[in-house]
Amino acid sequence: MPAIIEVQNVFKQFGDGVIAVNDVSLSVEEGEFVTLLGPSGCGKTTMLRLVAGFESPERGKILLGGEDVTESPPYSRAVNMVFQDYALFPHMTVFENVAYGLKVSGVPKAEIGPAVDRALRTVEMQTQGDRQPHELSGGMRQRIALARALVREPRVLLLDEPLAALDANLRDQMRVELKHLHDRLGLTFLMVTHDQTEALVMADRVVLMNNGKIAQEGTPTDIYEHPQSTYVANFIGASNLMQGSVVDGSGDMVTISTGGGQLKASGSVAMHKALQGNVMVCVRPEKVHLLTNGQDAGDMNAIGGTVEELLFHGSSVRIKVNLDSGEPFLVDMQMKAPTASSGLPERGAQVRVAFTPENTSMFPAEASR
Repeated sequence: MPAIIEVQNVFKQFGDGVIAVNDVSLSVEEGEFVTLLGPSGCGKTTMLRLVAGFESPERGKILLGGEDVTESPPYSRAVNMVFQDYALFPHMTVFENVAYGLKVSGVPKAEIGPAVDRALRTVEMQTQGDRQPHELSGGMRQRIALARALVREPRVLLLDEPLAALDANLRDQMRVELKHLHDRLGLTFLMVTHDQTEALVMADRVVLMNNGKIAQEGTPTDIYEHPQSTYVANFIGASNLMQGSVVDGSGDMVTISTGGGQLKASGSVAMHKALQGNVMVCVRPEKVHLLTNGQDAGDMNAIGGTVEELLFHGSSVRIKVNLDSGEPFLVDMQMKAPTASSGLPERGAQVRVAFTPENTSMFPAEASR
């Protein structure tokens, strides 16, 4: 698919000397759902505002549909934006809010009504046109904000933390609805969020930012299963990280020496086949088995330790283990019907944490900074 958004070596610095975006390049394909993810101050919102035209870069270019729009004002770009606070006019009805952009753009009055009706039907709010924003729930106001953005039929929809103002239950519901809306319309979505779950659930591709740069980008599965730095491993979910050094990388698996003994890794062999020297080993807590009572590890990596704490999370329990090497290790166990191997250990119990080479990934030690 052709790229509809191209950000080329963009640099943005604010008056206080803060570098918000530092030589960033990004390409978004037509119809793709891309999420800019990261903590406050990482540059993700500035990136969105640069694409929208609300900010101008000191260096670099921004292209939309192959056209250079770096110096173009927001109203001339084929994009529309949904803001975190929705920015609805409180003195206008739902219909008037959605119609506002068309009116100021000079769209003939005869065309405005049908266009607004189409937009409201798209977000399933066609019966709410006469109501005012204060009469609506948070989820309904969010849908009206979407309808207002969609009514001008943009090629790209920009979303700035669109679910942040909703409570937890409604946010879960709206994640799914927004994803379905994207799939149904086939528009290009570029969304900013600090919520890793939002990014993983909704996006085709996640772009994780840090200090004005892209730390890593890829599909939700790739970025979760194969983090390329400590920052990525810790920001996207929980991770067990261990220092080690490559002993043998010549076969189908990489052998790594760690404080807990030698480990085998194949989860990132294709990506890091040429790695030598010091590395960081990464294992996700839910990929770990807990072995007790002399259970055989088979072909899995296994490291001994002592159970320090058990933390219940409803359908799962997180077990904190102190490895014999002195390193902390997390194990997430699903609470299922009891079997011979699914009993929970007591605090102080001697156990072994075990994980397959396929679930053992690694990255260069220098990427841990």
